[in-house]
Amino acid sequence: KENRVQLRTNIDRLPGEKGVMLKPVENTESVGQAKVLGKVWSVKTDNPPLKEGDTVRVIAVDGVKLIVEKVF
Repeated sequence: KENRVQLRTNIDRLPGEKGVMLKPVENTESVGQAKVLGKVWSVKTDNPPLKEGDTVRVIAVDGVKLIVEKVF
């Protein structure tokens, strides 16, 4: 019988949260940066471009990157 410790993180609470773009995303291949919940994250989007200062919403987490969409 294996004893596994489940490491809990707050990453599961990120989808739905809003943030502000710090570095732009020009296309679907580029990676930008956004501040979400006080931390800076690398972000990607399926709907570029995202400009510095744009408000975004986290729609998913992909490894260590957040997938975001612009909030209109």
